[in-house]
Amino acid sequence: MLALARYNGICISERHLKRILRKLGVFTRKGYSPIPRLVRLVEKQLLYSGQQYGYQWMFHKCNTHRIKCNREVRIILQIFDPEGTQVRRGWRLPMIPVSIISPKRSFL
Repeated sequence: MLALARYNGICISERHLKRILRKLGVFTRKGYSPIPRLVRLVEKQLLYSGQQYGYQWMFHKCNTHRIKCNREVRIILQIFDPEGTQVRRGWRLPMIPVSIISPKRSFL
């Protein structure tokens, strides 16, 4: 707080600063493991049996190794295994457009 007042001439309370930061969505990674540790685990898993599994399995592996993460696993998998990601993405069923006449439109 003194640094803000001394260097920028801004005098606000700590509570107000926290409120501003929360409104802007600025926060630290609370309780998450360091990203280099996560990258090492994903690399190690991809070398062996992890090539055939997707994001949810890798997320589960991270949890079993006590590495707390969120969507970074998906991004890391896309970087290290782009072909596998495309193959797994191809397994999804395509959306089929359905045209249903609603009861309101059936009288027209």
